[in-house]
Amino acid sequence: MDDHPGHQLTQLGKPKLNIFDNVTLLKMWCETTAQAIFPQRKIGYLKESYEANFLVVDGDPIQDFKNTGKIVMRVKAGMILAAIKYPR
Repeated sequence: MDDHPGHQLTQLGKPKLNIFDNVTLLKMWCETTAQAIFPQRKIGYLKESYEANFLVVDGDPIQDFKNTGKIVMRVKAGMILAAIKYPR
């Protein structure tokens, strides 16, 4: 179920318009957007010396993009902010 039916990525993403593949959508979300919003910060990648801010999802978003909504853990600056039990 889509919690944000008017959201741009919902409109651009799969399966509605089929414009971008899942890898491209993930790169747009994780790399491109982070660098555009915060160009002075080292974010958007899992690399040495970069900020350790990321989400852990239950499932492979490359196989099924809906898995991006199945967040089970949030990490900021290497610290776990929240561990969530996502209903399967």
